Amino acid sequence: MVSQTMFSGPLPPPALYAHYEDVLPGAAERILALTEREQAHRHRFETDALHAEVRYSNLGMWLGAGVLTFVLIAACFCAYIG
Repeated sequence: MVSQTMFSGPLPPPALYAHYEDVLPGAAERILALTEREQAHRHRFETDALHAEVRYSNLGMWLGAGVLTFVLIAACFCAYIG
């Protein structure tokens, strides 16, 4: 009989923490610190991506308004000169 246990994510199931500590003292604390650093990195990345998306959206609106203004001025000038 073959048995296989799998888990997903950076945190192992609580039952495995004792085994990590037996092999390497302090390993459980290091795993938790790694998970906390990864979560902080992911939050920073998502915040930066959100700010970039807002910046590009605003840039698009300002460029669109500038092009519209230019077209309206050009149309008025063409109407003026006939």
